[in-house]
This record gives sequence, C-alpha cells and structure tokens, in this order.
Amino acid sequence: MAKADREIAVLVAESDPSTRAELHDLLERDGRFGVVSDAVDGDGAVARAVEVDLVVVDLSVAGLGALGAIEHIRRGGMTPVVVGLSRSGNAWLSRAARSEGAEDVVEWPDDQSQLCDRLARAVDP
Repeated sequence: MAKADREIAVLVAESDPSTRAELHDLLERDGRFGVVSDAVDGDGAVARAVEVDLVVVDLSVAGLGALGAIEHIRRGGMTPVVVGLSRSGNAWLSRAARSEGAEDVVEWPDDQSQLCDRLARAVDP
C-alpha cells in the first residue's frame, strides 16, 4: 500500500510541550497524518525513528540535537523522511540539516499553513 493510501505515521521531536501539542493538533486535523510517537530530544528521535514514515524534528532539540539525530537516522539505515522545523531562520542550520539528510526545513510558525502540504510532499514527492 502506498503511503498516500494510508495515514502517514509521524514522530514529533520537539522539546517544548506547547509546540508539540500544537503540531499534534495540526497534523491530526489535516487527516493525512497520525502522530504515533514523540521525542523531547535528538536521542529519543533516533530511538523511535524506526517506527515511523516521517520524523518532524525541531532543529533546536537538546541531547544529541537535531543534526546528530538526522545523521544517526541516515547512517543507521533507517528510512523515514526527515523534515526539520526552524524557529530562528538560521540559514546555516537549515543547510546543515539538509546536508545531513533532511528532505526539507520549514520555518515554524511562519509556514504553519503550508506545513502539512510540505510534509506530505516530502514523504510522497
């Protein structure tokens, strides 16, 4: 079954509880996504990435950090699509995330209205 024919299983890696809840609500309301796991840091994202189709990771998460998490997910042979969330507009960090293997980086909350469409395109281009 193609991913477009079912809910996209999502891991949200976000340290801020209110932002994490906001992401959950946005993704669930859209209908294409099912949030199946959470992580509050990069280490948790790596540990749970094998369970999902898509990892949405805040580029400022603690622990291993977003760049370290993306690197471990890619080098560990895990296959989820990874999309970074940036709050800072930091071009270097966005480029570094893409260099490590993130398919996209979205400015949060600026691109909130476009987030679900960009996530869906990243998973099934």
